[in-house]
Amino acid sequence: MITTNLQPVDLSATTDTNKFLTNFFQPNISIASNDNDAIISFFIQVTNNPVSAKILASAVIYTAAEQNLNVLVVLEEFKKIGKGNLDQYIAYFLNTQRFGSSYLGINTGTFTNKFTSRTVIY
Repeated sequence: MITTNLQPVDLSATTDTNKFLTNFFQPNISIASNDNDAIISFFIQVTNNPVSAKILASAVIYTAAEQNLNVLVVLEEFKKIGKGNLDQYIAYFLNTQRFGSSYLGINTGTFTNKFTSRTVIY
């Protein structure tokens, strides 16, 4: 018999973790088909690429749902912004639901110790 100072683990507590991880990539968001078509067609006009338009639309729909915003209101705000600033605005909008380590459009340079970098051969 092995003696230990660790407490026994309650295995019933792992069911919540399993439920969370199983449903992590399956958000339960429902949207009207005409709202979905409107936002996809807007992004098709902006990107000229149907695949990227669908990906952007799904990200915007998910972010709007998480913030309890109407997708059509968000779409109207996007339409008010010029194409030159739309990239920055969409990145800012999508970053409201992301963790700080995974922000879009943010470049955090890596800083290397000067002694380490001088020993690296390029």
